[in-house]
Amino acid sequence: MRLSVVVSKTTIKESLTMQCLRAALIVSLIVSAFASKEIVMHTKMPLNCLASWNTSASSMYNVAFKWTHEHRLKSWQYRIIDPPSFPTITVNTPASPPRIPPSIKDIECAQISYAAAVQVPGRFSSYLPKRVLDTNISKIVCASKEHMNEVVTFSNIMFVGDISLQFESTIDNSKREVVFDTTGDMSFPWFAVPLKQFILIHLQRSILEYINLLVDSLCAETVA
Repeated sequence: MRLSVVVSKTTIKESLTMQCLRAALIVSLIVSAFASKEIVMHTKMPLNCLASWNTSASSMYNVAFKWTHEHRLKSWQYRIIDPPSFPTITVNTPASPPRIPPSIKDIECAQISYAAAVQVPGRFSSYLPKRVLDTNISKIVCASKEHMNEVVTFSNIMFVGDISLQFESTIDNSKREVVFDTTGDMSFPWFAVPLKQFILIHLQRSILEYINLLVDSLCAETVA
């Protein structure tokens, strides 16, 4: 006795569609499960002078050049842009402006982009074919005399993809200090999870280095 089973093409198509949807959902969850506000830092730095923020092209270039450990900055672009419209704007994409409290007036903003070589930390050397990698950096900086808000986006980062940092910085000349509140967003795909903690530690050190460079630039320009 021979049994025949009839399966319609429609049923097969629906089954394949559901499998594809499930697979896509699983992949999406794996990729995004580690996407969150991974960096939250509050830093106070002593200030050795009376200072105000300077977001001129030369000042921003010098800080960026030192932050890359004096590697050449490629395709440097700097242009003045209009301040964001109020009320407060929150960063959603690399092209979005920084978050600016409505109480801050006399804001000047600039958009900056460049490419630079980044030294690969020693622990990553066994995973990569070379010790120096190029990355793209884009910034939007808005500042008054005492307040500076900056969004920095790194693209083409090995193991991570993109990293977005936001700095909210306030000069307090009466206390001779600068206060920085820094947050950072990134995605960790599943294969990079074993390196997650090391990546975060390395990024935090790099942020502290950048903060030090900003503070040093304030008093260097004042003395000059």
